[in-house]
Amino acid sequence: MSKWNIFNGTDDEWDHNMILQNAHYRQSTIWSNLKNKKNWEIIRLVNDRKNKTSVQVIYKRYYFITFFFIAGGAIGSIENLNKSFIKFLTSYTESKIHYIRLDDGSYEEKNLEYLENSTLWNRPIFRMNESKCAFYNLSHIVNKKTIFAEASGDFKSSLKNCDKKNLKYVYTHTPSSEDLSEISISMYRKKKLKMMEFDDFENFKQTLGNNMHYVVAYDQDNNPLAYRAVLIFNDKAWDIAAATSLKGRKTFAGFGVFREIMYILINRSIKEFNLGALTSKSGGVNSFKIGTGAKERFYVGEFENSNLLFLKSIVNLLISISLSKSFITFNFLRRLYF
Repeated sequence: MSKWNIFNGTDDEWDHNMILQNAHYRQSTIWSNLKNKKNWEIIRLVNDRKNKTSVQVIYKRYYFITFFFIAGGAIGSIENLNKSFIKFLTSYTESKIHYIRLDDGSYEEKNLEYLENSTLWNRPIFRMNESKCAFYNLSHIVNKKTIFAEASGDFKSSLKNCDKKNLKYVYTHTPSSEDLSEISISMYRKKKLKMMEFDDFENFKQTLGNNMHYVVAYDQDNNPLAYRAVLIFNDKAWDIAAATSLKGRKTFAGFGVFREIMYILINRSIKEFNLGALTSKSGGVNSFKIGTGAKERFYVGEFENSNLLFLKSIVNLLISISLSKSFITFNFLRRLYF
């Protein structure tokens, strides 16, 4: 049995270990601080086994039920996420009824094997993502001219069309939240996809700081057309948010912004770039990501645990509803105008 304790070190010490262990960015303190602004509480745990594990858990309590989320997976050995882990977590938070959702963002086959063979963890009926992403291995790219050697013909053609539009690109850590919101609202009207909003961008700047890198495209009249934001830790980058306005679509601005982001990553000697989830319901987004030359890659993904069987069914039903297009439409408009 592993012995769990509350982590009592500094944020810098936690993040240093996260980077050293090649863990997912959602195990970082800046990510949890971002979620704290959405009223999630944070708990960080460590154990003293030989195969050490650290894990950051965010949680919310509704009446007598506690909902835990382990985003990104464990730092270190996932095998320590056992009965003693759940017992310590629920005991420390005084949770009588609990639901835990684990989303392991690693590509480790041993993690998948452990979770699939575990009696504690099960695949949920509805997942927030489908355990596959678009992935770029940048370690072999030394020349900017070869970045898109494996891109599709449509992608290369769109870049050429974009170059004819004489757009301006701004690289920054502190973009205008008004400009990004304007782009997002325009894209929502076209695609009816869940988009970032003004408060989200403000929270990004306050919590993610210089780890977040933005490129924003403008036309000659300084109208914002497209943006993309990536989060960088050490030599790894993750695609966090992107949008293109209706006018930006006509100027192929999203393609130019993506190229500028790739230039930044190459200049910073980034080795891995995760472009985010590929889902069966987002054909256009998938086509863009794979069209850049990125490859499809599977990761471990989501598992769940609860001490109340029917609670799993309720949570999965709520997730399925929340991911429906009609719910996204209602929720976006409610947050935007009320």
